[in-house]
Amino acid sequence: MKITEFRQKIKSAEKEHLLKLTEEIYKALSKSKREENIDPIIDDILSGNSKTRKEKKPKDIPFDTLKAEITEFLENANNDLYFSPNRVIPKKKRSNWRFEVKNFIKELDKITSSDPNAGQAAKLYKDIYNILSRSCHFYIFVSDNPFSAVGITQADFYAKLVLRYFSLGYTRERISEMLEIAVSDLIDMNTLNSKLINEFISFLKTNDMRTLAIEISKEKISAHEEKLPNKKDKKFIFYSGNYDIEEQINNLCEVILKLSILLCESAEGVEYYFKHNRACDSEIVLYRALNIIDSFNAADKLWLDVYDKAVKKGIKPRDSLVREYKNKKKQV
Repeated sequence: MKITEFRQKIKSAEKEHLLKLTEEIYKALSKSKREENIDPIIDDILSGNSKTRKEKKPKDIPFDTLKAEITEFLENANNDLYFSPNRVIPKKKRSNWRFEVKNFIKELDKITSSDPNAGQAAKLYKDIYNILSRSCHFYIFVSDNPFSAVGITQADFYAKLVLRYFSLGYTRERISEMLEIAVSDLIDMNTLNSKLINEFISFLKTNDMRTLAIEISKEKISAHEEKLPNKKDKKFIFYSGNYDIEEQINNLCEVILKLSILLCESAEGVEYYFKHNRACDSEIVLYRALNIIDSFNAADKLWLDVYDKAVKKGIKPRDSLVREYKNKKKQV
């Protein structure tokens, strides 16, 4: 029960009952617990010094110590020492990995962007995010949902990471790094890349930043496409183990389309999306594009234009799109 409930229970109790209760509680405690924690409190209260007793405040960990602890943790995790039995990490510590991570995040959160160690702290933050992301797909910790285990969603952790990186200043390299994470397939069962992409875009406040992000996205798509066979060989591509690369291309196409709409350059964005999206059917590309457009307010005209052009090119939309088209047509 909570302390307020406990106080309420004993508020009207008789003296004999309180003495008996105190005795039973004391007997239930281990000897070490009584001697180390309880006995000093009893002595203070009975001597009238309880008000002067102060709780020990946790000391801030020096950054070099924190960095060394995180680096060691990451090295051990990457070597599967938090998953498989071994002589390096005791069983109890392996099962308590999430408390280590929570403490690392708590300590890193204390470091502001003006701190001399802010850059290194951001890198450590990213390394922790990456190990949790990898453990969504590979056995690294004894957990099927590592972000949930440390008490944060992947999208929220990613948003904190982007904020920390961009608070150091917007550079091409930082935008590229955060974009790479947003479109990565290393996501947990509760997260969609679209959510991470939206978080990423929300930090691009100026048109120059958005234009740069589009440029970087196109460079990444070109690099990925060079690794793939001809786009027409869809079945071969799927079974050749290139699915992850194709999904990253599709996610980058989503970034470009969304940023193009924000820049009022939707025509260029739509054209690029249809040309480079790796879906095996043009109707699926249409469906995805219209879903992205539909996520923007007051974009019905663009939605209808894209639909009409697709139909003219011979694409046959699914029934749900046909119904939505009719509804939007009535409203425009």
